[in-house]
Amino acid sequence: MENLMQEMLRVLAGRGVERERALRALRALSSWFGGQLVYIPQQKRTQSRIGQEIYGVLADAVGDADAERIYDIIARFYGGVQWYIPVEKTAFRKQIAQEIAQEYNGSVDSMRDLCRKYGMSFNQMYRLYHEGQDALRQKEFIFDDSYEKKQA
Repeated sequence: MENLMQEMLRVLAGRGVERERALRALRALSSWFGGQLVYIPQQKRTQSRIGQEIYGVLADAVGDADAERIYDIIARFYGGVQWYIPVEKTAFRKQIAQEIAQEYNGSVDSMRDLCRKYGMSFNQMYRLYHEGQDALRQKEFIFDDSYEKKQA
């Protein structure tokens, strides 16, 4: 298991939350609370300030209906304990690298815009760009070995 956010993503997707919406919600949590210890309450979100704050971050990212469902699942599985929420660029490095690889058009201006957007240096951005390029190339060449088995 890479980190808490990746585990939460698996739990949410396993409970029927659309993966992209779960990813957007968790990235918002990581962006807002990243680098902090956060107590996730087990009780209803309306009974604590931190519960309301967590719900607010989720609602801003995915809307009220999905936020309520995601909050309930997180509270059920992770509630009652203080958790370290990793910083977004650490927790979602692979996704960010792929986004950068897709958004970068080769110009210096494009790289500057991406540096501002993600709050990273040129060196970090180039490193992530190349990681993202490699990941995108690997996605293109996922082979189905069933053909090879039939030939043997």
